[in-house]
Amino acid sequence: MILTVFTWIGIGFAAFLIGLLVIPIRIFAKGSVDERRGLNYWFVVNWAFGVLSLRAITAGPVEIYLFGLRLGRIPLKFKKNKQSRSQEEKKKASSLAWLQWTRGNFSNINHILGRFARAGFLQGHLAGEIGLADPADTAMIGQLTRLVRIDSPRFKLFLTTVYAYETMDIKAQVRATLVIAYLGLVALGLFLDRRIRLMLRGLPQTR
Repeated sequence: MILTVFTWIGIGFAAFLIGLLVIPIRIFAKGSVDERRGLNYWFVVNWAFGVLSLRAITAGPVEIYLFGLRLGRIPLKFKKNKQSRSQEEKKKASSLAWLQWTRGNFSNINHILGRFARAGFLQGHLAGEIGLADPADTAMIGQLTRLVRIDSPRFKLFLTTVYAYETMDIKAQVRATLVIAYLGLVALGLFLDRRIRLMLRGLPQTR
């Protein structure tokens, strides 16, 4: 009797894992960030066509639903830690190292982003303008925007960098359908490419 119970528990757990791998996860997110209103967002994550879902809005907790019934809440807290001068210098050095690595591997990065964008059926857009207090940071974002282009006809990236004044006005809307097993196969196929492996070995080793 006990063995039968454990057998059914094992079968149920295996079925859940298989379902997690092959049943689509649907994501819809919409948000904006600007100087006046700050960060505003709304997102929904559905698994098994809504059997299990996560929902959240600006300044609110993440709510968990099962068959449309709310199970609980997970509070979201964003903490901004003040950094010392040495930490800021290390962060800037790390950013420069990552920028150089991105510039040297931009074709491979574009290929990876485009492959995952298509595998995840990514749709939507990210548009706006940004100008930071430090022109070097603005230049870094501008270069990354020019280097990294997601090769997907259904996702558009329009981000303008501004140097004359400090500003931030960005709007985004994203929709994706993720199948974990399919994404795993895509990742494996990319890793088998020798160029991708060499690129990953050259990741910046900054602390």
